[in-house]
Amino acid sequence: MLPTRSTRFIQKSLLLLLTLATALAASAAEKTLSPAEQTKLLQSILDRTAQAAAAGKSPAAAFDIDDTLMRTSPRTKAILLEFAGKHGERFPGLLERVSRLDPLTGPHGIVPTLEFLGITTDEQKTEIKKYWLPRFLGNDYLTFDWPIPGALAFVQALREKGATIYYITARSPERMMEGTKKALVHFGFPLDARAILAMNDTHKPAPEFKGKRTEAIGKTHELTGLFENEPDNLNAMHRAATAAQAVFIDTVKSPAAGPVDSGIPWIKDYKR
Repeated sequence: MLPTRSTRFIQKSLLLLLTLATALAASAAEKTLSPAEQTKLLQSILDRTAQAAAAGKSPAAAFDIDDTLMRTSPRTKAILLEFAGKHGERFPGLLERVSRLDPLTGPHGIVPTLEFLGITTDEQKTEIKKYWLPRFLGNDYLTFDWPIPGALAFVQALREKGATIYYITARSPERMMEGTKKALVHFGFPLDARAILAMNDTHKPAPEFKGKRTEAIGKTHELTGLFENEPDNLNAMHRAATAAQAVFIDTVKSPAAGPVDSGIPWIKDYKR
């Protein structure tokens, strides 16, 4: 049987997405530190933290959460599995395709993900997005996220060296505070007087919120490390605390994001 026009379109779209993803991965690989360089970088931040603590300077490190400490794509997969299970009769084959989706290698963003899964009509995309969005930006699915390899151990090591940990996230406190706290505790991340959750209660754009929050932390602590996967956010944080070691977490980022400021190292995880 000859492939239909719709099938050929899907095949071409998948090929284009895979080609683009391969090209982007190759470009990023050129900037990402080698394992040995990554070990040296992370150890230098731990050493600097210990030195600051010994000098009584109240060291601190700031981390974004989404795709910096935890991968969010498994959350999307869980929501899509739920949708496909409920509406499989109108979306034949979707449940099987979502089941095979690899959260670590699939596209980033709901629209590219849906297109990758063969959802091509605007009507279908709109229906699924309406189901996905309030769940993705709500409390109930956050424990489906996956911690970035080595993240928990590195946060714990910073604490042992004397650092206060700040989780600076643009998540809405009204919609996501309960679930965020639950997920951090669920995965073993500290949350106490020396591990503080700072959510975007200002409702300002993320770079502005994160830059100002970082600046405020720098007035009471010596910031030794800044970790983010969104270039615009990381640049704003680093410009607010230029003495801190900024680190770009090369997982996924917004397609509209600008470049990472020159001189900031790239790593994919926190393995040491």
